[in-house]
Amino acid sequence: MRRVYVRELKVYDALTDELVAEGFDRLEQIARYCYDNRLELPLHSKFGTFLRDAEGRFLYRGTHPGDFETADGEIVEGLSICPVCAGLAQPRSEGECMICTLCGFEFQCIPPQEEIGEVD
Repeated sequence: MRRVYVRELKVYDALTDELVAEGFDRLEQIARYCYDNRLELPLHSKFGTFLRDAEGRFLYRGTHPGDFETADGEIVEGLSICPVCAGLAQPRSEGECMICTLCGFEFQCIPPQEEIGEVD
C-alpha cells in the first residue's frame, strides 16, 4: 500500500513528495479517495491532526499491532496512542507514565517501588 500525506488539501506521496491528487474541499473527501485507491494516510487524532514522531516524520500503522512506522518502514518505538484523544503519547522524562503530547493525559503509570511496598 502506498503511503501518502496531506498538505493544503492535496495528497502527496510520502516517500517522493510527488503530488498524487488534488481538487478536494474537505479531509473526508481525501480519506474516501485514499480508501478507494488503497493509499495509506498517516495516523491521526480525534481532532484530525496527523501524528508525527519527534523528528517531524509522519507515522503510519506498523506491520504488528501497536507498532508505528515512518513512510519508509522504519519502526518507531516507545510511543503509544492516547486513549482519550487518539493523539501521540510519549514516555515522561520522570516516572513511569505515558503522556499525550496533544491533550496532556497521563496513563499507564507505574508507581515507584517505595510506594508499592514489599511483595509477600
